[in-house]
Amino acid sequence: MATINYTKRLENIQSRKFDRELNESVLSKTFSSREIPENVKYLAESMRKIE
Repeated sequence: MATINYTKRLENIQSRKFDRELNESVLSKTFSSREIPENVKYLAESMRKIE
């Protein structure tokens, strides 16, 4: 079974959720927390709607 690279997946989410017009990210505070494991961050951020 292949290992999932959550670091790369989080980088992809971060680039998709960056508003170039406002020059800011639209990620939640969960994304920047060091206490939350990457797999949980990925789950939380991937389920949030991109506006």
